[in-house]
Amino acid sequence: MNGISFCFSRLGWLCLTVSAGTVATAAGLNDFAGTWNVANFSIPSQLTLQKDQNGVVVNIPEAMNFGYSTGALAVQSNGTFAGNVPDPISGTAVPGAPGVVVLNLDGTNGPGAIAFNANAAADFMAAGGVFGGSSQDLILALRAPTAIAPAELAGWWNMQGFQTPAQLVLEKNSSNRVVNIQGLGQFQTMAGAMSLLANGTFSGNMEGPFTGTVTSATNGAINITVQDQSSTNARTLFVNAGKDLMVLVEGAFSPNDNYQDVLIFSKAPARLATSEAAGPWRVITYDAPQLTPISNPNGLVVDLNGRDGFGAYANPLVIGSDGYFWVQGDAGQGVFSAGANGLLTASVQDAADLLALPFYANAAKNIMTSITTRSWGTELLLATRAAAWPGPLQNFALAASTPANGMITIAWAAAPDRALQVSTDLITGETLTNTLGQHSYSEPATNAGPRQFRVRQPAP
Repeated sequence: MNGISFCFSRLGWLCLTVSAGTVATAAGLNDFAGTWNVANFSIPSQLTLQKDQNGVVVNIPEAMNFGYSTGALAVQSNGTFAGNVPDPISGTAVPGAPGVVVLNLDGTNGPGAIAFNANAAADFMAAGGVFGGSSQDLILALRAPTAIAPAELAGWWNMQGFQTPAQLVLEKNSSNRVVNIQGLGQFQTMAGAMSLLANGTFSGNMEGPFTGTVTSATNGAINITVQDQSSTNARTLFVNAGKDLMVLVEGAFSPNDNYQDVLIFSKAPARLATSEAAGPWRVITYDAPQLTPISNPNGLVVDLNGRDGFGAYANPLVIGSDGYFWVQGDAGQGVFSAGANGLLTASVQDAADLLALPFYANAAKNIMTSITTRSWGTELLLATRAAAWPGPLQNFALAASTPANGMITIAWAAAPDRALQVSTDLITGETLTNTLGQHSYSEPATNAGPRQFRVRQPAP
């Protein structure tokens, strides 16, 4: 349909934003009603080095600011909620921007409000950030199915893990000076896959082969027994109502173990084309650094490289039908290409080199996860397909580059039946027919007068 659209530019060619398109009905609060299982994963948002008069580290106050927990919320159709996560919590959920649900919390001791990215099926929400205190949290909430049998989980599951230490252990000499920090090597990522059969048995490989059995499944909690090369363990995973995404948080701290991790299991779709990822998304970025201690000639720790590499934030992401995407607010762009078993590879040019980031989609194709190790640390990217913009407008992430080599380039998320229009008066517009289905257009930066651009469906 041809909707009324608008966009604007300035002589400096700053970001251009909104254009017309067809939309679907957004999820209402009643779609979120039900039991939500919640997993929380926390690490420090920063590390502060307290030093003596000689510049030697004597303490890191945030060394124990790691942790994980689970809980559950009951959400009503009017948006009110209450539960334990694990501390008692209550409040009201309200719609935010497209693809966002804001949880307003009762009481005065917490963060007040937390914005969650929600998928269009309203059965998964994620938040990442610093919500009071000095920790950065990753909060994953999964709406439980009303009923589930192990056979409904049958399929191929991609597995990704994000691991950190359970705490940093400061080894000190008799003068209370730090000589070593245990746990720095636990910042790492994992990847693997498993095949789950209709009878509830499964086998796979992640950091080594394993087998197991689903022992029970109720209220969105999947209880399993897992056997690897050295031990047999019981675990509890949370599954969403779509039965195509599972989450596990776990950890241990002892003389032999010092770790915590969040594992995300994505049931692969039967088939996946690049064009099926097209549309508006929201993405959580959750970063941890690669930390390296620096010692003086006497073997005393004086600094910690990489400690400014923590981070957690959310951005809108728009993907075009040809895979071209734009992360708004982060100036990130690249191209997705579909592979086998739910894989979508994002080719991204960063400041140093060209990256190929593997994302794995769930069967409903409304959640994508990428967990990777980079040169500077580890990164978890979690994208949720957002409900479309309300009304006759659609966000194509229209943006313009600063002039270079005498040319300016306009880029947007492509759609097969959309083309770029240019206007000099914001009333009439000329369709650039050679841009139909494309995602970029260049012209001389010296073109006379201000020019406005929008993406629009050409008139038949």
